[in-house]
Amino acid sequence: MTALSTQHKLRTRNITRVRKPQINTDKQPLNPDTYYTIRELTDRTSPHYTVSPATIFRALKSGALVANYVGRKVLLKGAAVKNWIEGGGQ
Repeated sequence: MTALSTQHKLRTRNITRVRKPQINTDKQPLNPDTYYTIRELTDRTSPHYTVSPATIFRALKSGALVANYVGRKVLLKGAAVKNWIEGGGQ
C-alpha cells in the first residue's frame, strides 16, 4: 500500500428510509352540504381523496367546477364536486 491510499479514507453516509404515507382505503362519500378544501380532496391519506390537484385546478380554470373563495382559501362544495365527478370530470 502506498502512503497516499492510507491517508484517504472512504467517506460513508447513512441512508435513511423514507416512509410512504398510508393510503386510506376506507373511503367516505362526499357530503353534498359540506365545503372541502383542495387538500382534503387531493391528499391520498384523506378519506375524501378523489383526484390529483392538477385535475381540480384545470377544472376550476375551465369553469367545469365552481369554487367559493374565502380570502385566498378555495372551498369546493361537496355537491359541485360530486356532480363534476359523476359527469365524467368535464
